[in-house]
Amino acid sequence: MRPGDAIYVETSALRAVRWPFPHPSTAAAGLVELDKGNNLTAWGGGSAATLADAVRGIGQSLVAAYVWQPAQRNWCSHRPHRYDTCIVDRGDVLWISVDRDVNWLQPTGEPPQIVFAGEVSSEVRNLADSDLNDAMAFFAEEWGIQADHSRTTIYVAADVVSLANVIPADYGCWSVARTWRDTMAWVCPASSGDGVVHIVLKEERWWKFTRKDERAAAEGRYDLVHEYMHAVQLQLIGDGPDNPLSDQLHPAWLTEGSATWVSGLFYMGDVGRDRDWLRRDNERRLRQPNYGAPNLDSLEQFASPDSHEWGEYTTWAYELGSAAMELLAGSARGGRHENQDSIIEYWRQSVYRAEVQVKNDSDSDCGDEYTNEGAVCVDGLGDDESAPWDLAFERAFSRTIHQFYWAFDEYLFSLFDMPDDAMHDATPD
Repeated sequence: MRPGDAIYVETSALRAVRWPFPHPSTAAAGLVELDKGNNLTAWGGGSAATLADAVRGIGQSLVAAYVWQPAQRNWCSHRPHRYDTCIVDRGDVLWISVDRDVNWLQPTGEPPQIVFAGEVSSEVRNLADSDLNDAMAFFAEEWGIQADHSRTTIYVAADVVSLANVIPADYGCWSVARTWRDTMAWVCPASSGDGVVHIVLKEERWWKFTRKDERAAAEGRYDLVHEYMHAVQLQLIGDGPDNPLSDQLHPAWLTEGSATWVSGLFYMGDVGRDRDWLRRDNERRLRQPNYGAPNLDSLEQFASPDSHEWGEYTTWAYELGSAAMELLAGSARGGRHENQDSIIEYWRQSVYRAEVQVKNDSDSDCGDEYTNEGAVCVDGLGDDESAPWDLAFERAFSRTIHQFYWAFDEYLFSLFDMPDDAMHDATPD
């Protein structure tokens, strides 16, 4: 059995049998793997939640949800876009029906472990704990999800030597020393090593206040939210040692752009600004003279860290990617984030647990069992031409990637026709 599994017990008794099996006070894990069809599972989130709120994190693939009501001896049901009065408590049994495989990140409220490496001050330790709780509350409120605490570890390090001493030997990611030198924070996918997503943050970032708004917190707070979003991405797509496609086939602008955009939304809440401010700030940046932005489709793959274009290339993945998220969320050019959930839905739609076959022999063909709708046959690891992400994109955003690239180019061109006072209150950081 896995954490989150429910047990269906049939007895021969002629009357009800009381089984003294207590509800858990804490959830052992947050990730529940739902298979296409019906799933018997348990709710690991908070008590007294409505069923509609509880299953919000499943997204577009939800067909129906039912919670067992022992007192009434019946099931209370919920279907998308319908009102119901069902209430769930932690540990309650749920029947969940979905139309495709989904990784459900239940908002359990359980924080991942934070490992402090080196002489991290007590003030930063307290800030990191507080900022993590705020980040978790933000994701639960906005999207009804949280990263699985049992598969996530956060490191806050005072120096690179201390970090190297505490990070697991099977960490399996990039060189600790080199990454420490080249970046402010990073995440190591579970597929790279021990099955745990490792988030690495620097203590010094909690002493940096580079933003002009005096209500903003230290940069470490926003680094944490950015990397926490990466953990959510990885767990929604089924990142792990048994999934060779988990972290190889997603565009750089989508991966980094969505994390940058989410941390921007979080920042807006900190400083009490209208969310349209984020759109105007993105547009102000893109309208700077001689900006020379590349085409978005050129940012589908990361440049090599050894190349001369590494710094500039990765900057574009963050900047243009965040602007692309604004357009996809519906806020660009005066929208109101009507499609905000679709940013998370893309990662949910990227699950291919049972639908992907990797061909190790380039001369072989995928079998007939992989020809059902939505199945993807990938010729070798990391074959970009066969990547399934464009199908996930179309499912999440109801447009093809080529249609979006065209729309984004038009959006960029339109910015130069806007009057300067359209963004007068978007103050540079």
